[in-house]
Amino acid sequence: MFLFFKKTWNKNIIFGNFPDGFVESNLKTVKFIEDNLKKYNIQRLYTHFPSDRHQDHRNLSLAVASAARRAIPEIFLFQGPSTHLSFEPHYFIELSKKDMDKKIDSLSCYKTQIEKGSFDIEHVKNIAMVNGNTVNVGYAEAFSINHLVRREENV
Repeated sequence: MFLFFKKTWNKNIIFGNFPDGFVESNLKTVKFIEDNLKKYNIQRLYTHFPSDRHQDHRNLSLAVASAARRAIPEIFLFQGPSTHLSFEPHYFIELSKKDMDKKIDSLSCYKTQIEKGSFDIEHVKNIAMVNGNTVNVGYAEAFSINHLVRREENV
């Protein structure tokens, strides 16, 4: 369930082997995340918004917040198809048509999740269009911010 990305994400994906539907926000999950944060010197994390209707997403968000509480200067919370309506974005990244097509192609690989009805590709496109309309672009990813720490020279 948990994917950990490095700069060359296509070659460096680490699976935590947590069973689907049973991810917990516990010491085992937090330790797995902490170990990989240290190993790969991660400075920015993207994780689920904690108010999500899927228990794995909710629990993973809580575990990430615990694992990254001391060492990670940037944690962005993303909106997914099961994100609760209380999601309030603070940060947007414009997606080009090419970016959006790449996202849809990537998500289309999750055939089992699509077949189960866990998400709908059209819904994902619609979310990106609504987020884009919010900031006057075609498509956008929207994020809430858990925390963002910048040094004065980077402000």
